Amino acid sequence: MFVSGEAHTPGHIYRVMRQFEAAADLGMAASWMTIQQIWERGEEISAADVVIIWRAEDSPMVAEIFSRTRATRAKVLFDIDDLMFRPELATISTIDGIRSLGHDAESVAEMFQRVQEVAVHADACICTTEELAHQMREFNPSTFVLPNGFDAMVLKTSRLAVRRRERDSDGLIRLGYATGTRTHQADFRVAADAVGRILRQRPPCRLVLFRDPAHQTPILDPAEFPALAGLDHQIEWRDAVSLSDLPNEFARFDINLAPLEVGNPFCEAKSELKYFEAALVEVCTIASPTGPMRRAIHDGETGRLAASTDAWYAAMLELVDNPALRQRLAHRAYLDVLWQFGPQRRASTLSSILQQTEGAERGAVAFELDLRRSAGAARPELDIPEAEQIFISDQGQSAEVTVVVPVYNYARYVVEALDSVHHQTLVPLDLIVVDDASTDDSPAIIDDWARRHTNRFNRLVVMRNCRNAGLARARNVGFDQAETPFVLPLDADNRLRPECCAKCLEALQMSRAAFAYPSLQCFGSADHLTGTEPFSAIRLATGNYIDAMALIAKWAWAAVGGYTHIPYGWEDYDFWCRCVEHGFWGQQVPEILAEYRLHSTSMLHTQTDVPENKVHVIEQLKARHRWLSIPYNG
Repeated sequence: MFVSGEAHTPGHIYRVMRQFEAAADLGMAASWMTIQQIWERGEEISAADVVIIWRAEDSPMVAEIFSRTRATRAKVLFDIDDLMFRPELATISTIDGIRSLGHDAESVAEMFQRVQEVAVHADACICTTEELAHQMREFNPSTFVLPNGFDAMVLKTSRLAVRRRERDSDGLIRLGYATGTRTHQADFRVAADAVGRILRQRPPCRLVLFRDPAHQTPILDPAEFPALAGLDHQIEWRDAVSLSDLPNEFARFDINLAPLEVGNPFCEAKSELKYFEAALVEVCTIASPTGPMRRAIHDGETGRLAASTDAWYAAMLELVDNPALRQRLAHRAYLDVLWQFGPQRRASTLSSILQQTEGAERGAVAFELDLRRSAGAARPELDIPEAEQIFISDQGQSAEVTVVVPVYNYARYVVEALDSVHHQTLVPLDLIVVDDASTDDSPAIIDDWARRHTNRFNRLVVMRNCRNAGLARARNVGFDQAETPFVLPLDADNRLRPECCAKCLEALQMSRAAFAYPSLQCFGSADHLTGTEPFSAIRLATGNYIDAMALIAKWAWAAVGGYTHIPYGWEDYDFWCRCVEHGFWGQQVPEILAEYRLHSTSMLHTQTDVPENKVHVIEQLKARHRWLSIPYNG
């Protein structure tokens, strides 16, 4: 049972509804209520195994929760997403929002004390950042970190906003500052002088600020910043919107500003929320280097960090003058946050927290796994070669699946593969074809086929690698271009049966698996079945049993670093190994849904199975994955 202390605020979505959805994804019987509903729904508290209270002060209603759960020995977890449990910090010098919102510091301190009382009496606490958890552990040592994140609908809305933005441009460069309450006047001060200089030196630049739509009052008051005086004509005011519409506002930015007072304990505990929400719409962020932002943003790779006015000015000037750079950083940030702040990671983290609160062996094992994962948490690099877009048709809808067809000199087979995608029963459906610098007639055949079949697909894209990069990298280009949550790679000499995409999608939607793979019918020089084995991670130790024709969650592809080029083949085997090393698993679909062509000119026959090559491939795979014990029979 989730109990919300502030159901009318955006935080309720981040800390209650998204955790509630995570619990449901884990197969738990979950529900939620407001703190005011305790009296009428008290029996539901008594029936719960775990009660998670978010942002509530000590009160008769909270006392009722503790009374009921103590009687049933249920666990009570207290979730807090701000440093609002230390009364001594309730001063204007630390929390400028007390001044800007006209609060009484003494009353705020008393409220903070009541929040602290809930934390002290809870069985465990949950926080959004390590900094917040560090502070909380003084009052409750059993404190866990469950970061803020996005959900599937936010991702879908964000990616539609990106596609719309690509068609619309007015030549202006927008520096956006998205804040929902007037509590960040002091935070903006660190960037204000630099923003003023940029606006004066670069007339096409605009500062985007928000106002209360009901009263048209500014949420950030620019009058407090002398550097912005006389720049009213370069300030673009927007009405504040609901959380569900926020991606469309972020998508209007060219640069996202996320300033905070570095060293201020209240600000240091703030989450990475502004970074990942901008990243989902591929907008580059400049942020103050608080602890959470330093961990989230790789400076110069997925965004920029700025600690001083001069650093803010330099970062803004660089990104304003270099659109290619800001686009590159923003795109890397997008791929970086898919797993880090996505719903799958949230469900995994919540599961671990609940296991650890149980204690005993199960809790200890979950704790050990968390430690091992955090120790090896280096983010893998995606190997995506330079490619150009040859053709695109976009109907502007949202599909769930993209089929990616990499092609290299397969003019004689590629139409069969593409026709099999055309005949899929799943609607809508996206298709991306990646020509890996073919030297035969493949490019002309692909272009002709694509132009004749645009009406079948929600989004159809033809890419061409600038130079031959190999199968793994060509697949990465396709995955990178995909705008759907799931992607199915189809080699150009194979075929899908009509229900392949639909049934693999159904299998993934019914589970938390990272990929779903069907049984395959071999044809050509052999006619046996493959892919019939149920999923087992250890089964991969002696060889691959999962073909590349599998429906894969894009977040999983990004999390493991995509496909890696392995000379002579087995890129898909390596990919599955990295998936299971990340704790991801697959779902076998026990139906024959695709067809695998065996022929004398395939990569398997001409490269992988050549004896000296196969020895080299096995050695490479064993070096990359020490747990493999692949036999070689010559």
